Amino acid sequence: MDGPLVSGATTISDPSTPAYIHLLPNEIIAEIALLVQAFNAGDTCSDVDDEPWYRLLWVCQLWSTVIRSRPVFWSTVRIQGGSFNRAFLRTSVAYSGDAPLSVSISSTSPDETAFAVELLLPHVSRICSLELCGMLDTQDKYVKTLLHQNMLILRKLTAQFKTKNRLRGPYENPMYEYAIEHAVEPLFAWNLDAARYPMLTELRIRSAVSLQGRLPSVPGLKLLELANCTTAPMTVPEFGQYLSAHPKLEELSISHYRPALVDIAAPMALPAALRTFTLDDNLHYAAAFLSSFRFPPHVDLHITRSLDFFDFGDVDGSNLGGRAFSVLRALPTDTRIPLPILTAVSSIEFEHQWEEHYTLIGRTPAGHTVRLTGLIHEPGMHEHLENFSDLACAFRGAPVVRLFVNGNSSTRVTAEHWETTLEAFPLVEEIKIVDTGSFSTFDARVSLLAALLPDSASPPTIPAQTLKALIMSSEDHNEEDEELSDVLADCLKTRKEHGCGIERLRLVLRYMCAPADEDSVAEENAERVALYTKELEGLVDKLAVDVVNHFYSY
Repeated sequence: MDGPLVSGATTISDPSTPAYIHLLPNEIIAEIALLVQAFNAGDTCSDVDDEPWYRLLWVCQLWSTVIRSRPVFWSTVRIQGGSFNRAFLRTSVAYSGDAPLSVSISSTSPDETAFAVELLLPHVSRICSLELCGMLDTQDKYVKTLLHQNMLILRKLTAQFKTKNRLRGPYENPMYEYAIEHAVEPLFAWNLDAARYPMLTELRIRSAVSLQGRLPSVPGLKLLELANCTTAPMTVPEFGQYLSAHPKLEELSISHYRPALVDIAAPMALPAALRTFTLDDNLHYAAAFLSSFRFPPHVDLHITRSLDFFDFGDVDGSNLGGRAFSVLRALPTDTRIPLPILTAVSSIEFEHQWEEHYTLIGRTPAGHTVRLTGLIHEPGMHEHLENFSDLACAFRGAPVVRLFVNGNSSTRVTAEHWETTLEAFPLVEEIKIVDTGSFSTFDARVSLLAALLPDSASPPTIPAQTLKALIMSSEDHNEEDEELSDVLADCLKTRKEHGCGIERLRLVLRYMCAPADEDSVAEENAERVALYTKELEGLVDKLAVDVVNHFYSY
């Protein structure tokens, strides 16, 4: 195509300006343009004022020729409802030549969808990735037309519509016998014919999609995601049989996708190639589903206990504090058979920096990971939560040597909580605590130091006798240095006197200031280092006190 990309656009050429850019090799020009495009990897079909990457076409005729002649710049087509530039879309498809196309259509109106589909239909044989997200009309005939095409090189397919529907059951909860009234919206009825996509390796079916008939087998499938109100016309054993027909499946993600629960004789095996499994559902369904399968310890797990207050009473309101939101309530009662990874981890992490959720993370020596996330209903209730206790319950019996509290300002951590945790992990060698509440019920440092002191028995019992290293952070804005150094010194001195001293202590004294103002805080930082060094030197074999500017952390 000749002429400007967008009506009114012209190339810039000033004979009086030294044209050093003409000396760049074409490959360098292309690389520059690719970097700019990647940096500006938003919606490439938006208005020119919002998407400056293709203004590089107007630098000069050479740059324009180089960019226009390379299909790599035009083979990703993103169409965002209400903002895409139709001229740019036509240009992208034309300049992409015969290259495979990655197509994303999101939140388009019926008119916009019709325009996009009509433009793409002559090129469906080149589509290698198709993403339909947040589609507004579940009855859109153009979407059905597009999905009905034979896409012989399609490898990635996503379908998702917006809906107000909520999925219910299938399970019994006598406390909630009534059904909450809600508007039922029509779903997108899709006769998914896998034969149309013989190269498909990634399939994501999300909200408001109703498959007509059984979920079809896709022999080469490596990733399968089923999420949010997608109908599931099968039982759990039938779903297990379906998975067994996909020996190449590496990643499986299920969110509020509910095959019917039935009794099974023993947990079912999963495809041998599976490496990652994700489940997001409420406690009623998640625990029963997990009990139906056997997850080998080499499979990374991410289990989220979601909260469905209108879904037959996930939380009944009788106790919104304590451990009412515990993610462990979504796990099987006996986790040894279905979830052996829980007792195979050697390091564990607790994070509750944000009020809306908390996460427990376990890592095995081989690098496999289990993430357990619990959602919190009322942020105002966080002062009464005791989710730190879940660490000991979830991973009890595991050979844990490292324990990390990675941010906590939303759940109580007492000395008693630490005592239970240390008893559960008698092999722990290193404890790290950062970003924790300062001298409050959330301060995991002070409560730990109290729990590490010998008890009052005769002779006294020394907790955590294998503990060798402590790592802690302190924030300058809390003005806590004197108090923290005193508590640390008391704990370290007492343990050392009882023959169970800490070998290594690292303190990270954090502060925040603009880089240009570093000199203004240098003296204060030096005083902080001197304070801790004076109080703690000689109480451990190796003491490190570092100051770190976390200006860029936010």
